[in-house]
Amino acid sequence: MRTELRVLAVLLFLALAAHAGVAVGRDGAILRGPDLSVDGTQLSLGEERLPLEGIYLVESDDGTLLWTSDLTARLRGYEFLARELVRDRAADLASRAIRARAPLLAGDLVEVAERNGLAARDASRLEEKIEKLRKRGGATKPEVAALAAAASDLPRTHVRLLVSRARRERINGGDGLEVLRAALRLDPSFPDGLALLEEVAPKQFRLGEGRIWLDWHLEVEARGGQLLPEDHIELKKARAYWRHDAFGIECGPIQIVTGVREGKVVGRAIAVGLLVDRALASLFEGFPVQRRHPLPLRIFLFSSKAEYRSTSGTGREYYDPARLKWTAGHYSPAEGLSRLFWETHPDAERRMLGACVHELTHHWLRERNPSYALNQIRRRADSPGFWIVEGFATFMEQGVYDLDAQTWELFNERGRSLDMIEALKRSSPKSLIAWPRLYGLSQKRFLALDRERKAPYARRWSLGFGKVSEVRIFYDQAAATCQYLFHAEQGKHRQALLNYVVDYYTGKAERLDPSVAFGLTAEELGTKVEEFAHAVARGWRPSK
Repeated sequence: MRTELRVLAVLLFLALAAHAGVAVGRDGAILRGPDLSVDGTQLSLGEERLPLEGIYLVESDDGTLLWTSDLTARLRGYEFLARELVRDRAADLASRAIRARAPLLAGDLVEVAERNGLAARDASRLEEKIEKLRKRGGATKPEVAALAAAASDLPRTHVRLLVSRARRERINGGDGLEVLRAALRLDPSFPDGLALLEEVAPKQFRLGEGRIWLDWHLEVEARGGQLLPEDHIELKKARAYWRHDAFGIECGPIQIVTGVREGKVVGRAIAVGLLVDRALASLFEGFPVQRRHPLPLRIFLFSSKAEYRSTSGTGREYYDPARLKWTAGHYSPAEGLSRLFWETHPDAERRMLGACVHELTHHWLRERNPSYALNQIRRRADSPGFWIVEGFATFMEQGVYDLDAQTWELFNERGRSLDMIEALKRSSPKSLIAWPRLYGLSQKRFLALDRERKAPYARRWSLGFGKVSEVRIFYDQAAATCQYLFHAEQGKHRQALLNYVVDYYTGKAERLDPSVAFGLTAEELGTKVEEFAHAVARGWRPSK
């Protein structure tokens, strides 16, 4: 009788706890209480006050979201909640399996409970009972089948939790569709998830079935993207010379023509374009406006690397098809067009993001920079100072970007350019291009740099050694120069760097000598860049 009362007390406690507010900490700790609330930047739990920066999410007793820092944190919080549910459910089923004389099932359930955080002492108690049951033996009871069915449903605990939260927000708004998408990624065939998707998706969606619509809505429509009209000239040309199934998307300053139907891929391309436009516009906003009607960033988005390498999308032949073999995108000034593709594997995404930022920086500086009009551009292939073109684009490429939050940080302690300068300076200083030569190179002379011979260097942020050609070294010395001019000495040379960009594009050759632009000779500037690379390697960071 006493044991039964103890079990009832535990069940009553769990029932009450389930109806209390809940907060999930970043260490996986789960706090519950009837008076749990959010107060400014703090979590209030009775007399206790905790900083919200240590919390993933806070929910009310009925599952209504009270607070979370962002969607990523919220989904991480649900992982911990689901883990707790699995732990408690598996431990309860293990106890019932012991009573039903099913030691094998009970042992499997204890293992599941342990993997999800069951305390060692509680697991030991259950294992002791299982061992006694094995020694005693006896026929299993009829309820074992139902217990086994309940155990087989445990893996769906996480997706069930997500769908329940998404369904609640189906009424209240918020991030419900994002949560539903996360659920369907976990289990695309989960009946409750598919039923909710059927409720929220349009009855007819011309680009495919419900899950395609969900990605499309969250990645494209939620960003403000709209289909280009059928008679749009770029779309008509693409259908004639490239893909008959091409369609177009317009989102603010971004115009994309593509045959890609994956909403996530199209959404990533839009997000990169919007982010580059905003980041660069913020850098040049202090200049007098010379361009009143900037051109859109026109992008051809290819479905794969193979398609990107095989066609221009306009019926034209590539001017240098061999060059495409080592690119992940390129901007064509003659056509006013960037050609990109996107790979969805997480590791590939990071590389693709940098490539897209690089090419769209070239694109933006020519066609959208308000600091000079299109007819003021005077770039010449034999003009010195070409380092700023590839250096500034590589500098932007190596920033830290959050596509969903649309935020950016242009200092990246793990950026390749400074790291490579520091590494080559130590191991192979003769591989570096002489700084006066680097700053004096024209585009025409840049194209003659060696692409074949490679210099080895020891990587600081990854295992093993890398090898870089003279062309790659040019990119990184140029980018490292931009890093120094932008960040060092509390941004002392930042305005001069941006002025240099404008002067190069508008053909003011007399201002492109480093001694005129920055008050430093080419040798002095190069030495400063090397010292800056060394300081960053030793822990220098810009002050906030």
